[in-house]
Amino acid sequence: MDIFDLVVEIGYVVGRRFPTINSGGCCVYAAKMAEELEKRGYAVSAWVAMDEWAGSPDLGGVRLKVKHKRDPFEWNDNGVDFMHVGFSIRHNGTWRNFDTEGEHVVYVMNGWKILKGRLTAEEAKGMARRASYWNKTWDRRLNRDVRSLIETMFKEWEASNGQASTASDEELLAQIYA
Repeated sequence: MDIFDLVVEIGYVVGRRFPTINSGGCCVYAAKMAEELEKRGYAVSAWVAMDEWAGSPDLGGVRLKVKHKRDPFEWNDNGVDFMHVGFSIRHNGTWRNFDTEGEHVVYVMNGWKILKGRLTAEEAKGMARRASYWNKTWDRRLNRDVRSLIETMFKEWEASNGQASTASDEELLAQIYA
């Protein structure tokens, strides 16, 4: 199992275990995935998607206007509406975009378009901590569980030398809650 198969598998398991993750917890997921990938030497970033009718700001241009890079409210004031956040892995000179639903090229759920430009993993991590910004459907008390599940799956993958997981979703969750 290569790293791309792993991130798709993690997304599937997280999405199944936490069905409302993409209703206020997507930045938590993206930031943690980027953090774990970065620890392992991968070039990573976070992406933002929003409705095309709302505009298509370039994150690189907006970054120049934003003083507090980890404040989603300030980005929002400059035209970036965080309708969805995912992460990217740089591979052979191309960014490959992922979230809990798999890999995306341009459009993600609800027809939202991935904006030009990238957030750093640190920016996404800081934004994910801003509870007051994100959709209240997501129970933020689950953030720790999401992070633990992601860490467990990466560790299991490494321990198996990149082989496919043999643990069921329930077994993985039992390890986390043990």
